[in-house]
Amino acid sequence: NISSFTRCDSSGVKHKSRPSHTMPSSSKEDEEWIKKFDINAFRTDIKALGDKLEAEQGEADVRHLNKIVGMANMCAAAGILTMGFGVNFFSIFMLSTWTFARWTMIAHHT
Repeated sequence: NISSFTRCDSSGVKHKSRPSHTMPSSSKEDEEWIKKFDINAFRTDIKALGDKLEAEQGEADVRHLNKIVGMANMCAAAGILTMGFGVNFFSIFMLSTWTFARWTMIAHHT
């Protein structure tokens, strides 16, 4: 059982205790908000916020994204061009930075 386990103190007495990483089970009061949650209103609010933020984007945002794309591509070039020198930290760092930038920052903003 993950919610409790038996441990012995220094005198050998067994005690039931709960691991510190487990959460107590939720009570019905903690879940009352679910009954009142209006998914359609939430969807409308999120859509309105997305539309507002998209409308506020401009040329400066495009330049910033292009700068990130350029730096990511420079990391890729540096990593690929230095791979021929054997396994080295620089190549690994550049290629992982390129991958991280592509998967997180660029994909998130496009």
